[in-house]
Amino acid sequence: MKTKYINEFIVLARTGKYSLAADELYISQPSLTRHIQELELEAGTPLFNRTAKGVELNEAGRIFLEFAEQHEHLYLEYAEKMSNHINQLNESVTVGSVFAMDQYGITDLMTGWRKANPDIRTRLKEADSAELLYMLRREQLSYAFLREDLPEEDRDMKRVPITDDHLVCLLPETNPLSKREALSLADLRKETFVYYEQCPLLKNLFLGAGYIPNINFEGVKGRNALNLVRRGAGIMLEFRKQIDDSELGGFAIVDIEPRIQSDISLVYSPQTLSDSGKKFVRYIKSAVAGK
Repeated sequence: MKTKYINEFIVLARTGKYSLAADELYISQPSLTRHIQELELEAGTPLFNRTAKGVELNEAGRIFLEFAEQHEHLYLEYAEKMSNHINQLNESVTVGSVFAMDQYGITDLMTGWRKANPDIRTRLKEADSAELLYMLRREQLSYAFLREDLPEEDRDMKRVPITDDHLVCLLPETNPLSKREALSLADLRKETFVYYEQCPLLKNLFLGAGYIPNINFEGVKGRNALNLVRRGAGIMLEFRKQIDDSELGGFAIVDIEPRIQSDISLVYSPQTLSDSGKKFVRYIKSAVAGK
């Protein structure tokens, strides 16, 4: 049986819906359906019963789930040990970063690291903070430059402060709120949002303001989101340094008050440091201190 199919089975068993499971796994629903059918063919029996709300495990599925979870645990343990072994052999580090690498000075840090350590292979992956944190937990990354909003269960991770940023609102110049010097989240209750980064920090702030934002064009970000704001399709929340000054024009930037500041840090687990990883952390600390 293919390991990834077993993981897909576990996610489907937990969500109870093919659509939700497919979204979480970043695959199409037909692909997920085909993979589950292959598992059922190998098992020799159906593993799910269809319901009005989706699917649920039958008795065979519950038996399969018990061993599937054991299999996933063993596979993750194997993957961790093998990854650590290969990293030690190959002198490599795997680093994640938020998308605004240049704006936060991360590009210069990584370029300097590469020039100073040409023999150490460096893998770099861009993603948003929530995905980077997820990959850190699963040890798919050794280090990540991310917006620091760590849940309590991740407070044992170490961090090297890099810079900070603050939240602003981008509005079409035709929006009456664009003339204001500052806005609160409560002021935006009736607005349509083109985009905001759905990190725990902002989710909690919106809950504190007493509403869930109305998001249009969900999944659009970057230059495309800016163009939608320019054309009056809605507003967006963004951290100020992530807005490239070359993109300015056609919209207003208004501060959010009270000021919502966020720190960008290099985050890592001290338990997973290889020799090359320790060298990487020392370099970043030294480079930041020398700025």
